[in-house]
Amino acid sequence: IDVYAADKPSIVMYPNPVKDELTFEFNSGKSGSYNLYNTSGQLLQSGKLVNGAGKSTEKITMTDYASGNYILELVIDGQQSSGIVIKQ
Repeated sequence: IDVYAADKPSIVMYPNPVKDELTFEFNSGKSGSYNLYNTSGQLLQSGKLVNGAGKSTEKITMTDYASGNYILELVIDGQQSSGIVIKQ
């Protein structure tokens, strides 16, 4: 799934639906953070995004989470983007 919005970080997530490990790519020359929430808004996991030129890649292990929908949020330089992750 590709998530794009003007002036916001873009996210490419795969595989989606995911079984074990979610990979997400984002374009940024700046550092930031990611948050993974369940649909009740509970924060399940968070991490820092390393400042890199061009496209950067991060991975999230999803094996401990139940099947269902989750929300991945990226915050880079004060700009927020989010996308739905489907766990099988």
